[in-house]
Amino acid sequence: MCDGCMDWIDRVAEEIEAHVSEHPHASDTVSGIAEWWIGQRRFLEAEDHVEAALDRLVDRGAVERLARPGAPDLFRAARAAPAGPGGAHG
Repeated sequence: MCDGCMDWIDRVAEEIEAHVSEHPHASDTVSGIAEWWIGQRRFLEAEDHVEAALDRLVDRGAVERLARPGAPDLFRAARAAPAGPGGAHG
């Protein structure tokens, strides 16, 4: 077994145990547990971290936020401001 695998397996076991504690009637295959139980828990925990990281990148100017009324914001690589009159194209 690889170095550090036991720690990782212990963390996965804790996540599975938490899931069955919260959903005692749940059952799934290995693939389903990996995708839905583990993946979903990590997604929910990671979403706050992703949002904070995006806020930081927006502040640095590396990423820009596209606000969409009534829908979640989109994020993309920051784009250079278009050249104005007298700029590179003027």
